Amino acid sequence: FVTKKIQGFSYEIQDSYLFVTIASPSKIYDKIVVLDAGHGGVDPGATRKGVQEKAINFAVINQYAKQYFDNSDIKVYYTRTTDTKIDLYERAAFAEKVDADLFISFHVNANNSSSVRGTSVYYSTNNNKVTDTGLSSKILAQKALEKFIQAWGTRNMGVLTQKFVVVHHNTVPAILLESAFITNSDDFAKLTRNRNEKALQKILYYEFLSLCD
Repeated sequence: FVTKKIQGFSYEIQDSYLFVTIASPSKIYDKIVVLDAGHGGVDPGATRKGVQEKAINFAVINQYAKQYFDNSDIKVYYTRTTDTKIDLYERAAFAEKVDADLFISFHVNANNSSSVRGTSVYYSTNNNKVTDTGLSSKILAQKALEKFIQAWGTRNMGVLTQKFVVVHHNTVPAILLESAFITNSDDFAKLTRNRNEKALQKILYYEFLSLCD
């Protein structure tokens, strides 16, 4: 089926018949989340020793986390599914297009000083309304940071406000997670160890997105 806008679908098989329902995402799915792998394409983000931020972001969001969401009761839309640069305003607007409940943008941080390390979560005061479920961007940021620090053992750099396009111009509770510093040796090790990357998928699924309830 080809539709003029993004639609959700469900189907069931009765006897020898296939019944397909096509409607707006919110009418099909109970929980909808947008996951945004930062950077992409000609925009590599921060780099160290040949490792590019865009690749880490993509692996965490589109590979590791995706394993949990497939066949789950949470519908996830991804702002990018390939190594492509997507306009920031387009990323922000995507949440409204798919009737999302929340938006999470995953990034890796960098600093001129190699001693700086830790995790911070950003939201915009311009987009901080409380939803019918009691969720706001600030609440999402606080919960996300708490769970991330507990699971990953990084330094707590706090919940911060900033007018990043993907959170400032969003229409649903939205956060930008700066997971760790690629420029710090300890954080870099966390970002590139397979066991830590796999731990991230559990955080994204079991902790962050339980906030959809």
